[in-house]
Amino acid sequence: MTTHFTADTHFHHRAQAERRGFATVEEMNECIVRDWNARVCPGDTVYHLGDLSYNGSAKALEIVRRLNGHIHIVPGNHDQERVLIQLSMAHRARDGCSLNLMPPLMDLKMSRPMPDGSSEIDRFTLCHFPLLVWNRSHYGAMHLHGHSHGNLAPRQGRVMDVGVDTHPFSWGPYSLAEVLVCMKDKGYIAHDHHKERADPA
Repeated sequence: MTTHFTADTHFHHRAQAERRGFATVEEMNECIVRDWNARVCPGDTVYHLGDLSYNGSAKALEIVRRLNGHIHIVPGNHDQERVLIQLSMAHRARDGCSLNLMPPLMDLKMSRPMPDGSSEIDRFTLCHFPLLVWNRSHYGAMHLHGHSHGNLAPRQGRVMDVGVDTHPFSWGPYSLAEVLVCMKDKGYIAHDHHKERADPA
């Protein structure tokens, strides 16, 4: 099973479809669904960092039911809590697919097996909005966000916009492996009194 990250799909959002160069909102929806399912298998995990869809729960549910994976939604500024709760209740687990509502700011700890038999711990802070500092950043934790559609000024440090507008060759989610490749040469940038240290685990 693979873990993926994405944000800012904006299903059913006409203005966003136009900005992205699609002729219709339906064309945009179909393109994102196709690329999502080409990269995500049933049983995979997807962290969606906000701004899932427009136009209420009924239309959003039509799309969500077509998406592979166990989807965990960290809400964005365009997500209505009422709609996300309705979606999570209506989209019960089926064939390795489900939808869960997460808090607006969450820490994620993942263990990765290494070739020598040991394991590597990856820590992430997930939020729709880009943060300047985040939990355990001075211990190597990475920050993933959406919201900016790739338009934020380039930032140093272990931070990444995982929105669909930033993916170099797909409208689908980034895999964990792709995120780690993007992060591997990024170092810690101190914005306050915290200094980089070894993670005490």
